[in-house]
Amino acid sequence: MSINEKLAKAVNLSENGDVKGAKKILEEIVVMNSSSPKIHAALGSTYWDLQDIDSAISEFKEAVDLAPSWEDASLGLFHCLWESDKKDDAMVELKRFMAIGTSTDYEEIIKEINQKMR
Repeated sequence: MSINEKLAKAVNLSENGDVKGAKKILEEIVVMNSSSPKIHAALGSTYWDLQDIDSAISEFKEAVDLAPSWEDASLGLFHCLWESDKKDDAMVELKRFMAIGTSTDYEEIIKEINQKMR
């Protein structure tokens, strides 16, 4: 089975509620192709769904390292850091991304943070 076929299977499993099955396949795929930010982000999302936030952070960091301007990977990392109470690290990621790109999602997050600080 090719990597793309395995990835499709993992997505299908996840969409049908078998997140642990998807995780197992994605962990196999990431070993086969560790240079794919898409696979790291998919695995990060799966870890997030399983409440394994530290592993999710690690995978999203890898995705961001491989594709620094990919907004989805950055947002995944931001949200994992924020929810794990690593707000300073989350803000570092937000600022890093906004220094190289634009994001309406991050602009909304900044507005929300500013409103809460008033």
